[in-house]
Amino acid sequence: MRRCFGAPQNLVLLALVAAYFLQVVTPLRLHFDSIVLLSSAETAARGGGFLFHGQPTVFPPGYPALLALLMRLHIAYVWVLISINIVFLLIGLLALRFLLHPAILEKQASVSTVCIFTLLSTVVIGDFTIPLTDCCFFGVAMCSLAVMNSAYSRLTARKVALSIALVVISICIRRIGVALIPPLLWMISAQAEARLFVRHASTGIKVARVAIIASVVVTITWVVYKTSTLQDGLKELRLSGVDKLVHLPIWRLTELGEMTANTPSVVLSPAVITSLLPFIGIVTASLIVAGMILHRKQFGVVDVFFVSYVAGILEWPFYSPRFWLPVLPLLIVYAGMPLKRLLRRDVHGSRLTFYAALVATTAVATLFALAGASLLAFTTAISLSGSRIGDVYHTGRYDVAYCAAGLCTHQVSDLSRLVDKSSKVDWLEEDGLRLLCEFKNGKLQRGDR
Repeated sequence: MRRCFGAPQNLVLLALVAAYFLQVVTPLRLHFDSIVLLSSAETAARGGGFLFHGQPTVFPPGYPALLALLMRLHIAYVWVLISINIVFLLIGLLALRFLLHPAILEKQASVSTVCIFTLLSTVVIGDFTIPLTDCCFFGVAMCSLAVMNSAYSRLTARKVALSIALVVISICIRRIGVALIPPLLWMISAQAEARLFVRHASTGIKVARVAIIASVVVTITWVVYKTSTLQDGLKELRLSGVDKLVHLPIWRLTELGEMTANTPSVVLSPAVITSLLPFIGIVTASLIVAGMILHRKQFGVVDVFFVSYVAGILEWPFYSPRFWLPVLPLLIVYAGMPLKRLLRRDVHGSRLTFYAALVATTAVATLFALAGASLLAFTTAISLSGSRIGDVYHTGRYDVAYCAAGLCTHQVSDLSRLVDKSSKVDWLEEDGLRLLCEFKNGKLQRGDR
């Protein structure tokens, strides 16, 4: 019986993976960031550098360089781009298994459950079908943590070198990759051999150590300032004043509430967004903090990364739940720890409390799964819509661009805006239309021009 305990979870995982790979047939889906990434990759593929409309972008060169390479090799198909997202996502979940079991979660079935809820999250479902950096960063970051976690138990020069390489790659994909630097330093400094060496070192070595540490601190500070979102955040706060600073905690709680409800805010009423979601976010945040307190005695590289990443998210002056994607499985793990402990204490506590917690947890998990499955079914319908994607995939800003590219069946009254060059056209709509036309047959047609 115990041998087969993980079988149901594994079957569900296989079904979800199959559903994910079915999305590779989707036509190109537009997003602000994907337009910039694809356009800058086009420019780089032609030898013009990673520029968008002649200007440098805020994105690191890692992902655009990958896109540019695919364009140069004439394999920049939409299905290739989506497959890359899925592969990196699965690699990240596989690395997550080594991170969580058995150090954090005792049973493999529990790890499988975390992976299932991750794949059923609307944040992941709404992100992996678009050429964005999130899935690639998640895969590399989890692999980096897996190597660090292994090195934390037995430090070797090879593991340190591989950890540093993966951290550099992560930063090249997403600037928030600097959140991997603290766990890297923790991995080295927490070693008993390192502390013993420092304790018995000569005066000259101690002076050299202080100089090296000072240099590392200065270098890390400079790298964080130059490569992280700190500059963008500070610039936005200077332009917006303290008003946006006051809204940051509310936005983060609302994002947590949206992820817990597993329902995109675009389909919710303003009253629900402003009142119910922050309340759900407070409950979720409380569970996460409680989980971290319960786990404090096993504090390790995963926890250091989580704290570092969340610290970076807290200062980001924009609203978007998708930026939580790289730590989404960890959010599920930490939030589940106090619930798991509460459900195990029915003998010591009130039976009524136990059953109330059981019903509430089951209800939330069921609603979460149903919402995720519904969105996955809907995104599958979008993927299979083919040349009619404009009829079912409504983005608001780019709906006209889809019809102008011939990817919808109905007529749009303001279609002439994108066809008539004398009219005023939003540059994002124009770039979106160009990309839709170039990817219309599934492949970028002129990436090497």
